[in-house]
Amino acid sequence: LTDGGYPELNQSQLKIMKRMAGPKCSIHCVQFGIGALQTQANFMTKLASQNQGSFNYIDVMKWKENQ
Repeated sequence: LTDGGYPELNQSQLKIMKRMAGPKCSIHCVQFGIGALQTQANFMTKLASQNQGSFNYIDVMKWKENQ
């Protein structure tokens, strides 16, 4: 769970995460932000896709409205 801001994981760090997770582990990522998701391709989407996981974005302003 993160705001997905800087510093981002670089390609080398993503490879290390995949190796450490192993083939039977899925990594699911949840990013929080205000407003629409700014970019569809970021390190969190890559981390999830490289590790059989999913990526979800939560606009905290919309979430707050529903509470």
